[in-house]
Amino acid sequence: MRSSSLFPRRRPFEDKPAVLDALRSRRLSWVRPSSRTPSWRYAIASGVILALVCPSASGLALPAFDQVFRQMMSQDEDTDFTSLRMLWTDQPNYDPYIHLDPTYVRRMRVMEQALMDGDFKRAAKTCSRHYDRYFVDLGWNFFCLHSYSGLDDQERFGFHEFVFSGLLQSIKASGDGRSAETAFKVISLTEEYGALNALRMTARRQSLITIDGIPYDKMEVVEEASGQTDVIYFNIMPIMTWLDQQFEG
Repeated sequence: MRSSSLFPRRRPFEDKPAVLDALRSRRLSWVRPSSRTPSWRYAIASGVILALVCPSASGLALPAFDQVFRQMMSQDEDTDFTSLRMLWTDQPNYDPYIHLDPTYVRRMRVMEQALMDGDFKRAAKTCSRHYDRYFVDLGWNFFCLHSYSGLDDQERFGFHEFVFSGLLQSIKASGDGRSAETAFKVISLTEEYGALNALRMTARRQSLITIDGIPYDKMEVVEEASGQTDVIYFNIMPIMTWLDQQFEG
């Protein structure tokens, strides 16, 4: 699993200098198109966050979403992150273009700058305050785990590492991205760039193509290590379905 190269399972923030250097050089910028026991605060927060994430959770929310969400919040090793992501696309707050939301961009930049400044308390405060809105977002969880790592809060670091790793592995398990047939299936543009970050690739050109009625983002990329160019495909059916619904509405 190549995602492990982003944050090896080691003592929190043992690799802090490398992470901060990466943030400063923008290589890890996200502002773009065994069972564990959680803290009691997270255990209680799961119900509160569920109510905020899905206001109809008391009776109208999808039971499947409720179940997998609670599994995630309790760090259940059996959490199906693919189901979590796909069920999230049916929720009222789902927005595949969240990266264009000025509020999201501002909050991400606040956390990014706080991390670069070593102000981990500020970064962690921003993370927790808005987690109910961005818990499925790769970039948000990435900054959260490094915020708590900087505070040597191993419990919360472990939680966000668990979520980030689960989300990323879910994307990587959907294909290898080397062809349309084996495209990564994503639910947002931030997932596309998150996958490229994990693969140590930089996007150069993006084009929308359709094959047999299925929409894909075709990304021309450069591998950071070798400088070689390549092409990565993303299946963006959930994104385009959401977009069609907006026009229908």
